[in-house]
Amino acid sequence: AQRKNVLDATAKLIDEETRRFVEEGESSARAILIDHLDGLHRLAVGLMEYETLSRENVEALLRGETINIQRPEPEPAKPKTEAPKDTGSRSTFPATKPRPAEA
Repeated sequence: AQRKNVLDATAKLIDEETRRFVEEGESSARAILIDHLDGLHRLAVGLMEYETLSRENVEALLRGETINIQRPEPEPAKPKTEAPKDTGSRSTFPATKPRPAEA
């Protein structure tokens, strides 16, 4: 019975410490995000506009700089190729001589 009490006390201590670590981490993460909210918003706008950003673009946005990424011009649509003209022959293989009948 005493061993179970020790195990329960240890489990409770582990749970309390785990909860404390998680709560402190969450609090720290929130503080960092709040302290850098302007940069976070600039980054969000940049991602919405360009979808992908290089490291240099991210750093520029976080410094408050404006970025201008040149998007490649889309290639013009290629015209569909026409089907080959029907020459009347259904075979595309060259004509062959008939084989002699086997005996």
